Amino acid sequence: ATTCNDGNTCTDDACDPSKGCTFTANTQQCSDGSVCTTGDTCKQGACVPGPGIQCNDGNPCTDDACDLAKGCTFTDNSKPCDDQNGCTQGDVCSAGKCQAGATGCSEFGTCQPQKAGIACVCNTYYQGDGFTCDPICGDNVIVGNEQCEDGNTTSGDGCSDKCQIEKGFDCFVAEPNYCTPTCGDGLIVGNEGCDDGATKSGDGCSSVCQIEPGFACSNDPTPTVCKDIDECATGKVICGTNASCQNFPGSYKCVCDKGYVGDGQTCQCGSAYTFDDGKPSGWTTGTWNGNNFWGIATQSGGNVPYLFQTPAFGTPNIGPMGTENSYLLSPIFDTTGGSTFTVDTWFSTETGNYDRKSIEITYDGGQSWTTLIAYTDPLWNQIGSWHTLTFKVPANSGSLLTQVRFSYNTIDGCCGPDPTGWYIDNFQLPTPCPL
Repeated sequence: ATTCNDGNTCTDDACDPSKGCTFTANTQQCSDGSVCTTGDTCKQGACVPGPGIQCNDGNPCTDDACDLAKGCTFTDNSKPCDDQNGCTQGDVCSAGKCQAGATGCSEFGTCQPQKAGIACVCNTYYQGDGFTCDPICGDNVIVGNEQCEDGNTTSGDGCSDKCQIEKGFDCFVAEPNYCTPTCGDGLIVGNEGCDDGATKSGDGCSSVCQIEPGFACSNDPTPTVCKDIDECATGKVICGTNASCQNFPGSYKCVCDKGYVGDGQTCQCGSAYTFDDGKPSGWTTGTWNGNNFWGIATQSGGNVPYLFQTPAFGTPNIGPMGTENSYLLSPIFDTTGGSTFTVDTWFSTETGNYDRKSIEITYDGGQSWTTLIAYTDPLWNQIGSWHTLTFKVPANSGSLLTQVRFSYNTIDGCCGPDPTGWYIDNFQLPTPCPL
């Protein structure tokens, strides 16, 4: 018998007695040989693939595919993705997972997730749209790149409208800041009336950068240039009889002529000592049992520090010099019938039992002494400024053998405030005019 089999599942094999083998197409289910399709069916004698299978693992970070032999495959990709966190941007797939990108907010902002997009809000003391956040200038709090905070946004006061320290100012870090002009930098800012690049008073522009009386200053260009006004040359200064005008840096003074004493407006016969050239004739210094550093203080040098506009005579009381126990003694004066003498003094020393200063007078050529101002006097507490002292010689005490003594004893050999010492100037004592 004949076997009819064409090996095609999509045909029905049969044998017709008159025709022989027949192969009639059918519509049976079949397999096209691929695992990626289902529901294959026969049509017109051939196996027609059915619909493809759905390979989808629901993971956007894998590429879904179907291998004809293996079936569904899920390969990791590096595509952009969304980690469902609105506070991140630039999410990307890696190792089959969505990795979070960076936040889009400013480093001084905070992200607040919303359903769509990113909601960035600036932190406290900052302002902006959240993506860009700048410090709030003028709120008295220093944050971020702020250099200063004076509670306002006005430029020209040392702290600019962007809270940056302006040129020519110093700002203190306490909150709120306060800024002051940098005196001595050669720039004129704020309330400065001048700035000559220095912080020394007495040159026309003071240590706080204000124009000093008796000077004419120019601020254009800077730094400031100041010149002394010679008041004596203006012809406007009127001094008394037997007196003349003497110009000093920033000032002037009516000075009695030689052989006269007084205030420059009223001059009478007498002795006047200015110590301009050192220790005047007839004046002496000495010591009991310590050092003696009395000397002239001048701008050009001398053996004691220069502190004043004109020379003075004194002792610096510098600790390393050791204990000083010394005196300055005047010449002998005639105070018969009484008199009045004045003296200028400056001191900056320890007070009380230390750095003892006293002023004494003798009417018998030094045999006995009377204390005019003791070292315990409250006067010695008024340190750091000039004082004009006036002493009256009673008529019944005045004599031909009058002398004045300035006594100084440092006790411990150390020091008072800086600069230190005791200085004497402008000693005046009226005497009878010769006939």
